[in-house]
Amino acid sequence: MPVREWHVSLEDGPHTVVYEMSTFGGKRSITVDNVRQVEESNHSLEMGIDLPFRINQHQGMVQVRSGMLGAKYDLAIDGVSVQTGQPAARMLPLPGWAWIFIGACALIPIITLGGAVPAGIGAGGAFGCAGVARDPRRSESGRVGTCLAIAAGCWGLLLGFLALVAGA
Repeated sequence: MPVREWHVSLEDGPHTVVYEMSTFGGKRSITVDNVRQVEESNHSLEMGIDLPFRINQHQGMVQVRSGMLGAKYDLAIDGVSVQTGQPAARMLPLPGWAWIFIGACALIPIITLGGAVPAGIGAGGAFGCAGVARDPRRSESGRVGTCLAIAAGCWGLLLGFLALVAGA
């Protein structure tokens, strides 16, 4: 169960923010100064989420970003990251164009009629494209280009895998 805890000092004194997520079931909660403020269940697989809450008159937000090496967690108060001091950008909604690249990757296990390697390549590419397409730190052209590179890379991996299997 991922648990993250932050201690912040505001004009009215110190505060403790705790984020918890169950390993199975997707139940998330945010507790501020031992008072649970947010509790939700979400069973979808996400590449990132922003969970808003309040500390008195301040707007808080726990940001969770999934990546290749695991999740990253950050706390923002009034739109500024506590960790970096930089403005905190909210995840973008999934744009329509992203479905082209997600679909291109999702076709891999369908065209190959299954198999663990093609399924892994296709799923990894689809989730990668979904995450990149929602990344607020990148320009739209950068997100499109990266999704194109991910989809092309997945198809290249598939062709390399098929060539390896055919040669065996």
